[in-house]
Amino acid sequence: MPKAYGGLGLRDGASWNRALLAKYVWVVSTRQDSLWVKWIQHVYLKGVNFSNYVLKQDSSWYWRKLCHLRNRFSEGEVLAAGLSGTFRPSKLYNNSLNQQIVAYKNAVWCRTTLPKHGFLLWMVVNSFLLTRDNLAKCTIPLDSSLCPVWEDQWESHNHLFFDCCLSKRILSCIFSWLGFRAWATRFSDWTVRLNCGHNDSMSMIINMNLAAVAYQIWRNRNRCIYDGFSLTANCIAKDVITLVQYRLFSVHSRKALPHLKLFLRKLSCM
Repeated sequence: MPKAYGGLGLRDGASWNRALLAKYVWVVSTRQDSLWVKWIQHVYLKGVNFSNYVLKQDSSWYWRKLCHLRNRFSEGEVLAAGLSGTFRPSKLYNNSLNQQIVAYKNAVWCRTTLPKHGFLLWMVVNSFLLTRDNLAKCTIPLDSSLCPVWEDQWESHNHLFFDCCLSKRILSCIFSWLGFRAWATRFSDWTVRLNCGHNDSMSMIINMNLAAVAYQIWRNRNRCIYDGFSLTANCIAKDVITLVQYRLFSVHSRKALPHLKLFLRKLSCM
């Protein structure tokens, strides 16, 4: 599923292969100027429109494969994928999915965010992380259903990233560093902000911090389970700030984003 449709950008191999083969259907249907098209017109179609062509039993295997694609894609879908004069298989593939574009794609897959942070943020938005409430739904026996960090409440996405005392302290440190309250501290309001889909420079910085915070909180949660100890809020916040600083300077040096210069100067003074 493409990232714009809520997936990870991985394609179904069989469907993608059919979309690639549909280019030849488009070439024949639009009668592009090539020797192969002229040969197809002379040997098979003989003046008949491709959509109305009746497949014969003695046709070659590759021609049968192309003709069978008419059962997968309509003539309008194929022609729409080549409206610009160049056939775009990705457009045909995406249109065949019948999915809606998700509003959070710009926030989760922000270009300044580290890929591993973006992946974990995608997991959080969709509530895919194996928190103990999700494990309980799978009827997996657990020693405890409480939050492994503070052990005071039932562990869920909302509790781990917003209601846990340690998470609140981490957010307080990050907001203090940024100089403002960058996002809501309730899961429902937080997802609403992600769905706004803003792509300006400040939103990119906020999304990068948000993804880094979520990653470090989840990492510390696993540390509590497997190593038996937790870092302090100040240590985790310091790790987040260091990651964000390195990432911003790295992106700036490679692509020279002028709209980030003000924030970068602020970081340089810290």
